[in-house]
Amino acid sequence: MYRHFITLSAVLLFAGCATHDDEGGMEVSLVNIAGGTGGGLGEAALNCEVRLQNGSPEALTVEGGRHRIYLNGIYIGEGLNNETVEVPRLGTTTQHLTVYLSTLRMAGSMVKIYEEHRADYRLESTLYTRHNGHAHSIKIVRSGTLNMDALAQPMTTQPTLHP
Repeated sequence: MYRHFITLSAVLLFAGCATHDDEGGMEVSLVNIAGGTGGGLGEAALNCEVRLQNGSPEALTVEGGRHRIYLNGIYIGEGLNNETVEVPRLGTTTQHLTVYLSTLRMAGSMVKIYEEHRADYRLESTLYTRHNGHAHSIKIVRSGTLNMDALAQPMTTQPTLHP
């Protein structure tokens, strides 16, 4: 009986350490797309900006991400980011990534996007995080509508404030 109690206690202890309360956890959304430079024959570069939102009461370190982007139901490409950022508790940050899309695959859809100045998007993201010294991956799928008026304008960065 004593052995069963020790075994049960060990199982409960390890189970408590292995669980992760993800209520109000991470969210990822596509907030901007702008024309980029580069790309080869038959492809174009898009500069994309994604917002990482941490609804947790603890800061979270994101060590990179993989973001598959769909516009109007068509897969346009994947953006990768290997930048390490800390997303503050109950806070947000943005990351920039470049996606190379096939201009042949998107030709018909781009006309519709330019005419309507909006696009429905689906973002399938995997964030690679570190929390309390342990590596995790978080998969997030997000859908929404994006105002495409910015597509004709280059993406700008926020000015840096100096004390």
